[in-house]
Amino acid sequence: MNTLISNPTTLFDVYYIYCEYLLSQDKDSKHDVTAGIRTVLIRYTLPKWGFPLPSRNKQNSKQISFGLEFMKTVPISELNNALDYQQEVFDSLGDVKSKRNYRFHLKKMLCWCSNQSWWKIAVKTDAENYCPPIRLQRGRVSDKVRVTNKKMTPKCSNYTYSLKPAEISTQLQQELDSFFNFQITLVGSRKRQDAALRPRSAIVHVNNSKRM
Repeated sequence: MNTLISNPTTLFDVYYIYCEYLLSQDKDSKHDVTAGIRTVLIRYTLPKWGFPLPSRNKQNSKQISFGLEFMKTVPISELNNALDYQQEVFDSLGDVKSKRNYRFHLKKMLCWCSNQSWWKIAVKTDAENYCPPIRLQRGRVSDKVRVTNKKMTPKCSNYTYSLKPAEISTQLQQELDSFFNFQITLVGSRKRQDAALRPRSAIVHVNNSKRM
């Protein structure tokens, strides 16, 4: 068992292992038993993470290759939200044929993941890398955060806190720009209540992100 199989860290790792499992379960099949989950992930789940929305045409080998490479950028912890993300993609596209079938394929893979010995450890380890626990006192580490119902207003001393331009890396600026463009762009065939935001509203959300 190689490192990729024993220590999955990305969506691609999980996809690779799961495909091996599918092939081992149906060795005599005359059709590609991995096609279903590949279509589900590339066309109807990856767009939530920034991958291009699918066209009406059948995906070609170049698009599949691009999608598989894109999977390597998605951390394994994101699979916890995969079903919700898939639904958002469905909503953006409007009427998706065979939606229930695509839903079934994703649920089946996630169910298989939950039964693997590496699943809980892999997801927990990845989550800690992206969101480390908060150290409350000397020697104590906790994920419990003290919260308050008090709203932040312009009169609060911390209201003006925000990342300064010099503190924003090139990569982060690109993410902020992408976030802004996403808000003001109508994607697919969204319903009216999900219409694009006005630029002045979108920039407020971007500025709030700099305060996190």
